[in-house]
Amino acid sequence: MNLLQILCSYWYECIKKEDVLEKDISINVRSKAILYPFDDDPFIFRKKDAPVKIENEKLNTYATTKAEGLEFFYGYPLLYYRDDKTDKQLVAPLFIIKVKFNRDGSDLFLSKDEQYPVCGIQALTKLGLRTEEIANINQFIEKLFIGNPKVDEQQLCSEALKIIEKEAEISIIEEINPLRLSNSKKLTKEMPAGLYNKSLVFARETTVFNIHLIKDLLDLKGKNDLEDTSLSFFVGSRTADKEEEITPVLPFPSNEYQISAIQDIFKHSFSVITGPPGTGKSQFISNLIVNLFLSGKTVLFVSHTGEAVDVVNTRINEQFRNLMLRTGKKELRQDLKGRFNEIIADSSKRNNKNISIDYIYSLWKTILEYRESLLKKDETERDFQQKYFHQKELKNILQIQGSIVKKLRIYFQLFILNFKLNWIKSRLEKLPSRLNFETKIRELEKEYYLSCQDFIRNTYLDKMLGSGKKIGLVNTFLNQVNSHRFSDEDINETSFINALRVLKIWSSTLKSLRGTFPLKANIFDYVIFDEASQIDLPSAAPALYRAKKAIIVGDPMQLTHIAGITKEIDYGLAKIHGLTEMKDIYPAKTRYCDVSLYKAAENYLPHSPILLTNHYRSEDQIISLCNQVFYEGRLKILSTLNYSKFPSSLPLGVQWEDVRGEVYKHPSGSRINQREVDEVNRIFQKVIKEISGTDLTVGVVTPYSRQRQAIYEKISSTTPVEVFEKHDVKILTAHQFQGSEKDIVIFSLVLTSKGNGNSDTWYNIYPQILNVALSRARYLLYIIGDKSFCEDRKGILGKIKSVYEKIKDEEKLEEYDLYAKFDTPTEKMFFEQLQKIKLDKLGYKLIPKLVVKRYTLDFAIVGKKKINVEIDGTQHEIIEGMPVLEDVERDEFLRKEGWEILRFPNFMILSEMPKVIDELLTKLK
Repeated sequence: MNLLQILCSYWYECIKKEDVLEKDISINVRSKAILYPFDDDPFIFRKKDAPVKIENEKLNTYATTKAEGLEFFYGYPLLYYRDDKTDKQLVAPLFIIKVKFNRDGSDLFLSKDEQYPVCGIQALTKLGLRTEEIANINQFIEKLFIGNPKVDEQQLCSEALKIIEKEAEISIIEEINPLRLSNSKKLTKEMPAGLYNKSLVFARETTVFNIHLIKDLLDLKGKNDLEDTSLSFFVGSRTADKEEEITPVLPFPSNEYQISAIQDIFKHSFSVITGPPGTGKSQFISNLIVNLFLSGKTVLFVSHTGEAVDVVNTRINEQFRNLMLRTGKKELRQDLKGRFNEIIADSSKRNNKNISIDYIYSLWKTILEYRESLLKKDETERDFQQKYFHQKELKNILQIQGSIVKKLRIYFQLFILNFKLNWIKSRLEKLPSRLNFETKIRELEKEYYLSCQDFIRNTYLDKMLGSGKKIGLVNTFLNQVNSHRFSDEDINETSFINALRVLKIWSSTLKSLRGTFPLKANIFDYVIFDEASQIDLPSAAPALYRAKKAIIVGDPMQLTHIAGITKEIDYGLAKIHGLTEMKDIYPAKTRYCDVSLYKAAENYLPHSPILLTNHYRSEDQIISLCNQVFYEGRLKILSTLNYSKFPSSLPLGVQWEDVRGEVYKHPSGSRINQREVDEVNRIFQKVIKEISGTDLTVGVVTPYSRQRQAIYEKISSTTPVEVFEKHDVKILTAHQFQGSEKDIVIFSLVLTSKGNGNSDTWYNIYPQILNVALSRARYLLYIIGDKSFCEDRKGILGKIKSVYEKIKDEEKLEEYDLYAKFDTPTEKMFFEQLQKIKLDKLGYKLIPKLVVKRYTLDFAIVGKKKINVEIDGTQHEIIEGMPVLEDVERDEFLRKEGWEILRFPNFMILSEMPKVIDELLTKLK
């Protein structure tokens, strides 16, 4: 076995060890499950999907109260047994299907959310079956449900049980009849172990269907070509493929950091991108995918959740219909044929705008030329400043120089310098100002983005279909996808490869890959992982194997995956496979239980990942808190919110409500603070009242499940269902909230100095929990918690409290430092000159380096007016040769904040100070 085969074997064993589909349920825990209150089975063995109206009070209450934010499942029949380790009576469903509650007016309905059930692995494990055997049984069960459409429910049930009974002995206590369930009789401790004709509805935080993953990993163990795929990054080194840059085609607005990341990806076979919340990650991925498509590449875009996949899928397809095909569960696969028919129909239509690629390239070249001209202007400014201060230094030397000969030399040098300064000044006067340069570049970029959209819209269908000769081959493949699920015997690799020549861009959740794509090495040119910090390595392996190159996008400050095995178990499995001796491999790059795909990729790189720096989503105070606490201040805040729809009666930014109470630790480890529950409800009701005339959304988040449950019960008991629906109210734990965003978020911290559960160790080990909770709000974030408790902590809670106080101090008091370090000698010289003017007599105050929310002003003059004086010197930041532009957006932001802006070029301050002062005084008077 080579090293990659060993890794796949180890990951396979890890997944086997997991309590996969952990659906055993204590008969004493009512909040986790409820016996289905009807006499027949409508979901497992009845093929017809007919929603069931829920009139049962217990199930109605369970659906709306006990399981907010969770996913629902239905299981039948039930294996009842006693677990000696936990000393509990448990049940585990033999078959499981995902279901959903839908409300139609005041009526509640329950219906299937998947077409076919799967085997309950927990139940089959208790019957003595191994993971591989369960995977094979599941395939037989799958074929049984897909085929024989005329088989009735009882016969289908009998056939399914026969498949399991061939491999395991089942003690059937009650006759298994889906038409006559025994749900009216409760489960009791006195009942003998065995299979019962009962069904239940239960809820869980996540859905982990690992059957297909297990099968893929089992197959990967025997593959001899793993090193030829992007899986090789675990054991190889990063190599450059080509050094030339591409000319990007960007249909969606993009900043310098995103463009640099795209260029980097085209140079290397493996790239890692850090995308913190609100930094335009989905927009960046959409631009990247479009450029890969135009380069003739095939792409698989994946994530662990359907929501993450849908964001990018929707963004691309809103502009270019069906450029990316979404697959996954049966309903999506069945929809593929219709999508392809739309592609064929749309191909006959043509966009009237005939934009050529040469025009796109010429626009891009012009934009780069303007940026280059701006950098050349900067060089000239630097040259002027350097010669100006050299001239000043020579004049000072001349004052003390006694030698006539040396004086003559200095006079000559001064004459030459003066000539050069005048010449440079005349050049600078002829050049546009920095603001004019930036304005022109922004105008060109706007035309460029629109032109890119028109070009792609007019050409992408031709690129997909070509002459149309392959349409029949695509239909052959889609017919297979539409008719059944693939099994080992009927995957047609050739059919899929033929279809991939036409349909090059695909998206799917990781758990659904096997349903559409054969497990073949390098069938895709690229695989792109989104939310990679939440993806475990076994889940990533099959997707990595299917692609030549990999792009990993994630954020290390988001929550990682939750493993079901401990570090000790993980170590034991790794040791069996000899990995613990490979210190460069294990644990940093390959450990299953706590190393995400993002972390493994980050540890593999010889340098830091590319950071998407600009943040666009949240109000300044909110993201400033996260930026300073979690991202070392590296994010640039450029949020553009529509404040007109936010009620003036509510504050903006971050508000901390100081609440103490007492925290109780439950034996399960969860915690609750009832005083905070009451305060959260008070704030929630206040917010709902103020936003009643808007469509603003609200979220309540807390790290602890018992606190979440208490908050939900408190709020839902007094809040109408229609309010929840109107404002899309979600009350979730931090893990559930990851990936979501709301206009207003209320965060319950729970911890306080009183009680038996006030340890913040968990927060310090997993600070990502707090980052997820605090970074979800757009306009307003309420923190509900004990300020003094946090202030006394040395870890992450103390840091959050400190940064919060700093932000609120800045809000109350203008932050400045008269002795602050100036960016240039010119700024210091200008400051000294302004001090001579006596601005106070004119009713103004001079404040250098004033912080106005996201920006630091060069000089603020505050009085009857608020005037920002900016000295336009040289570029502060250049990314891959591109100057970072921000003056246009900066000026627009400050004007909205009530500031007038005066900009003076650096050379003018140095050479025409009196003229600058006169212009400033005229503005003040």
